[in-house]
This record gives sequence, C-alpha cells and structure tokens, in this order.
Amino acid sequence: MEPEGKMSHLPVHLYVAWKEQEAYEIPRPINLFGVKAAERAAATGIAERTLARKGDLFDTVGMASLFEKDAQSPADRRQVPADIRQRVLHLKVEYPPFRPREITAICRRRDDCRIHHSPVQRIHATSPLPAGIIRRYPPYVQMRDGLERCRAKAR
Repeated sequence: MEPEGKMSHLPVHLYVAWKEQEAYEIPRPINLFGVKAAERAAATGIAERTLARKGDLFDTVGMASLFEKDAQSPADRRQVPADIRQRVLHLKVEYPPFRPREITAICRRRDDCRIHHSPVQRIHATSPLPAGIIRRYPPYVQMRDGLERCRAKAR
C-alpha cells in the first residue's frame, strides 16, 4: 500500500464499483490531505481546473455534489411551476376540446404566465388528468338564460 502523499498513476475506475464512488475518489486527496490540484491532475489525467472546481464544490455542498442532478430539478428552467401545471390539467379536464395554444393563451391572460404550447403538450402527454373536477358552468350552448350566459362570460 502506498502512503497517501504519493499518488498512484493507475486509473481510479479500476478500484471502484460505482460512478459516485469514483466521483468521490478523484478529488478526495485535494479535500482530505491538501494535495494541490496540479499534482492530482498529473496523477489522474483530469484537468487541473476541473479538479479544483470539484474540490470546491465538495467543500461547499458536500456529498450531494457527487450525485447526478435529476432531469427535472427545481433549477431547471424548463420546469413548469406546480400551480400552472395544475391549471393546465384542470383546463383540459374542464373542457377537453381545448388545444395547447388555447390553454397557453388562457394561462397567459389569467396568470400572467409566459408558457409555450410545447410544455402544455408535454404536460398532457406525461401527467394523468385529475379526476373529480366538475365544470363551474355548463357549456355555453346549453345555457338557456341570456343573463346566465353573460355572467359566465364575464368570469
């Protein structure tokens, strides 16, 4: 066994079972023993700047920096807020003939939300429609009273 001060020139991936373990073992000497990033870069073949950045990230974030971020993390700009996502699904349940562009227009006017029709299509394709939602008003053509139609239109 080699002392920790001397770095092995053998690839780390030969000794580890998981990619997270490899992600930990590569910058570990930098964080734990104070080895310079340049020395570790020479030993591993990874860029010095990358190793320094990974070491700093591990110091600030901890073990979470070793794991891959999931595809729909909150920092992902493509993520639609939960309330808008629910609004899109409720609108589709309330009136199934709505097309994605119409739902987009409603969300833009009602919630001042700049959403594109593509995420609306993706929401409809990936999320189940909620059950038990009842229309607030019957369809416009089924309303008999003109006053009732005006009230429904104004809301």
